[in-house]
Amino acid sequence: MNYAFASSWYPFDQFPPDIWQALNVVQCQVQSAPALVGTMAIGVMSEAVQGIADVQIPQGPRCPTSTWVLGVVDSGGGKTPTLNMLRHGSVQAWEARRYQEHAVLLEQYEIDHQAWKLELDELSSDLRKAVRKKQDTSDAKQYLAAHMLAKPEKPRRLKLSYSDATVEALLHGMGEFWPNVALPIDEASIFFNGHMANGLPLLNQSWDGHTISIDRRSQDEPILIDQPRATLILGIQTAQLQKYFKRRGSEGRDLGTMARMLVCCPPDNQGYRNVSPIELDQRPLDVFHQRVQALLTQSVGEDGEPIAQKRLVEFSPEAAERFHNLREQIEWNIRPFGCMADVRDYAAKATRHVAKLAAIFEIFENDSDVIGLEMLERAINLIDWHIKEYQRLFALPPEIPQCEQDADLLLPWLYQFANHRGNRYLMRNDIRKHAPNSIRSKDRLMAALQVLCQRGQVGLWQLERISYVDMQPTWGYDPAALSVAIGCYRNRRGLAQ
Repeated sequence: MNYAFASSWYPFDQFPPDIWQALNVVQCQVQSAPALVGTMAIGVMSEAVQGIADVQIPQGPRCPTSTWVLGVVDSGGGKTPTLNMLRHGSVQAWEARRYQEHAVLLEQYEIDHQAWKLELDELSSDLRKAVRKKQDTSDAKQYLAAHMLAKPEKPRRLKLSYSDATVEALLHGMGEFWPNVALPIDEASIFFNGHMANGLPLLNQSWDGHTISIDRRSQDEPILIDQPRATLILGIQTAQLQKYFKRRGSEGRDLGTMARMLVCCPPDNQGYRNVSPIELDQRPLDVFHQRVQALLTQSVGEDGEPIAQKRLVEFSPEAAERFHNLREQIEWNIRPFGCMADVRDYAAKATRHVAKLAAIFEIFENDSDVIGLEMLERAINLIDWHIKEYQRLFALPPEIPQCEQDADLLLPWLYQFANHRGNRYLMRNDIRKHAPNSIRSKDRLMAALQVLCQRGQVGLWQLERISYVDMQPTWGYDPAALSVAIGCYRNRRGLAQ
């Protein structure tokens, strides 16, 4: 991971106005970095929208609006209070209310189910009696069949949040309880360095919206999840994320997991925060919480089941044209030496990130199923920042050409060799004879010397048939020293022969 320099200023103002006002309340109260507040907020809005809407990529697939976010912030940076302020009054409050409602429904279900079982026993007894007495059983069978069809259905338990679970437990919950889930984990070392890390390929499928099927020997039937929706809201300390990469290598990038995340790693602002008491108008945040709850409520049908038919968010003609231009721009940028050539994995997901975020903004702010140009531009500007942040953190340094590596190896050796010879001038053949073994071949040595010559660190000259190197190229020409160097070189050759 690379932390050499900070990314440009986070485009906080690119959030739609109502959302920005709410996030400003959080940022002013917690005093965490704007990038962390914005990134976490995108995750919370994804929780609210993912259960009710998909987005149609222009000339592409239909995909879920589920979004994954990752905040890399050290202890004291505000991960926990930021996430709590965004979720406590919205998702957590809504989930707690649904849990209470479920408890009431479950109690009534137990009563109805017990009564149904008693009736079942009586009807079964009537059928057995008719069989035993060899009487007509058609009426008994009819009554029993009708009763079986009237079996009370156990109310579905709505469980959205999973803070610590294995992949199997998460998928089991998605299949049995609720298909729209979130992993809000403010200390995500348990995610990256725990059991969940083994199931990243399956989680990747949920980001793409693919049906998940898992066969287990311990289960009679496979776990089958149609239209899985999973939002990840992760916060992790730098050292713990480095531990993951050290243990797993490039697995996260190779699997495409990191490319599916909107990542931020803001500079530590501890010691520079405004800790003076301030009066904040909480109404914008209350509106944000109410909007999240309203959208979550829309994901539940009248029968208490998750809605089967989701809204489809599409692009307006102007937005579709702009989206197409963005695709062309990214395709150009991933060419060799392009500005995204080192993050092609992220570039492959960039337009989908944009589409997901634009759809979330459009629904959250305007309750619209059509992405307009304004929301698309806002999404593009925010995702552009996250692309640069991903590039800063995870892009591999460019491979150094062999001639550059040889030049770096050769230069200190040349200084030592010149000091040993006692002369600023060195014969090229003498260098080749004594240079490090790896660069004694004529071609590699010449390539390295030419690099040093281009840098201005040595001079490379020819006198009649003798090629020589000047270790002090900025000094004036010294024919006497060159004559001594040539003479000594010839004497050594004569002695050697």
